[in-house]
Amino acid sequence: MNKLNILLPLVLCLINFICICFTYRISPICTLMLLLCQISFFFSGTLYYFTHKKAMQKIFKVLLIYMDQMIDGYTIDEQETLEDTFISQVYHKLYKLYNILQSKQQRIEDERDKLQSFISDISHQIKTPLTNLNLIQETLMQDILSPNKRIEYLNLQLSQIEKLNFLIQALLKSSKLENGIINLSPKYQSINDTIFSSIEAIIGAAESKNISIVYNTTNDYIVAHDKKWLGEAIINLLDNAIKYTLPNGKVSILVTTTKDYIILSIQDTGIGITEEKLPYIFKRFWRGSETKTDGNGIGLYLCQKIVALHNGFILVDSAIYKGSCFSIYLPKYRTHENRIV
Repeated sequence: MNKLNILLPLVLCLINFICICFTYRISPICTLMLLLCQISFFFSGTLYYFTHKKAMQKIFKVLLIYMDQMIDGYTIDEQETLEDTFISQVYHKLYKLYNILQSKQQRIEDERDKLQSFISDISHQIKTPLTNLNLIQETLMQDILSPNKRIEYLNLQLSQIEKLNFLIQALLKSSKLENGIINLSPKYQSINDTIFSSIEAIIGAAESKNISIVYNTTNDYIVAHDKKWLGEAIINLLDNAIKYTLPNGKVSILVTTTKDYIILSIQDTGIGITEEKLPYIFKRFWRGSETKTDGNGIGLYLCQKIVALHNGFILVDSAIYKGSCFSIYLPKYRTHENRIV
């Protein structure tokens, strides 16, 4: 309620009362008229107060209803105006607060669903190696095993432990990347050096299958990237290419350039990927039903996350039994804020 609406009648009544006191002995008629005015002011002020109070109560009742709806989680609609300017402002502030709280609630629910999905994925992925370790342990406890068989089972046990360790490390990396715990440090440096380091990490696996790694180093490009993390993405792509390429096959690495991007392509002569499965290959833990190679379906997921943090992207071209080509697009330039664009 406006303070002027209350003070003005009171001031007028006070002035009128003073006038009555001064005119009482001078003119009884004037005194009577002033007294009637005083009574009129009193009743009109009282009527105005109770009428305005009732209107205010009605408006506040509406606001309380809206607040109850917000508390109970019901959707409310934004209104352009209300009867009183101040009340309208209060309503709009409440509406903004309601939207902020709804947005935060939605984020909390999304995070909860993501966490539940992550825990479910971990449980599913860890279950197999733990089951295998349990079976191996039970076998090793038998006295009838020969020394050679015991060594064989110990090697199997070590293999399962290594798989479990790799899975846990991959899960930790993906979790850190998703939650922004890991900050990349991109700087302008040779892409050739990063590729050579990645080839060194997988050359043993390639030689075991007699797969040749072909890389034309005629041209080198300077591009802003984090050598450690981009190298890990390249290693994952090369490792996948070797896994899904038959012995005596070939994996080719090619670096080209466009106006805005450096393109790093990894082409293999492997089994390829069907067109209908291409949209799913970057999903965490996704693996094709026909896949028979060792893996956990997290390598390509990590690749996409790492390249995205470089403000780049990955395109895939594949044909069944003809091989696949994974192309990493990295932007050439960076902004003044030291971020890649």
